[in-house]
Amino acid sequence: TISRMTDKARWIPLESNPDVFNKFLHTAGLSSEVGFSDCYGLDPDLLLMVPQPCMAMVLLFPPLKDEKELKRVQQERIEREGQIVSPNVYWMKQLVGNACGTIGLLHSIFNNFDRLPIEDGFLRQFYQKSKPLEPRERGEALGKDEGLESVHSVVAHEGQTSAPSAHDKVDYHFIALCEVDGHLYELDGGKAGPINHGATNGDTFLFDCAKVIQNEFFDKAEEDLKHKFSILTLGPLYN
Repeated sequence: TISRMTDKARWIPLESNPDVFNKFLHTAGLSSEVGFSDCYGLDPDLLLMVPQPCMAMVLLFPPLKDEKELKRVQQERIEREGQIVSPNVYWMKQLVGNACGTIGLLHSIFNNFDRLPIEDGFLRQFYQKSKPLEPRERGEALGKDEGLESVHSVVAHEGQTSAPSAHDKVDYHFIALCEVDGHLYELDGGKAGPINHGATNGDTFLFDCAKVIQNEFFDKAEEDLKHKFSILTLGPLYN
């Protein structure tokens, strides 16, 4: 989670746990037929176990080696070479401390909004309110949204480990990976914008995500922290 927030709003960090994520989403209006499941690894055989269709991945990762430098080099390359970013990508700037888990959820849902069964509730209301806004305005709106904050506050206490306080410094960070208009986007509210990782489609999405996670995150983590990664996938729930 971004620990260098200048705004006062801070939330309790979410645990990377499908039960926690799904309680948030189902309470906020997503049909209980859809939700997050654990992904147990990046090997092709393990990816084939992921419920299909997979519409998004959410990655929780520990601090990377030279993370500030990696971000700087990546952003300079984008500014120098440019990148395609579809106008249909929904991305918000993170302005609420410890809210990266919730933002990862929202990025996953809002970039698949028309594909998902979403009833009237906090998710639909916030999407309709925030979609016309600029990314920073969306981040500000999240910090003021009492409905989503109340759901977040309740589910943040329901993980398998005791929840830290809203003021604790948390070094782990959530991002989402989504396909929009034929491209794979890394959606991280702590960066300057969406990152386009190239072409993808429904058949290759999982494997393309796995390559990004392996090359851009796992390979750049300290060896003694590599067991701290967690991956969740958005798709149908089979009860």
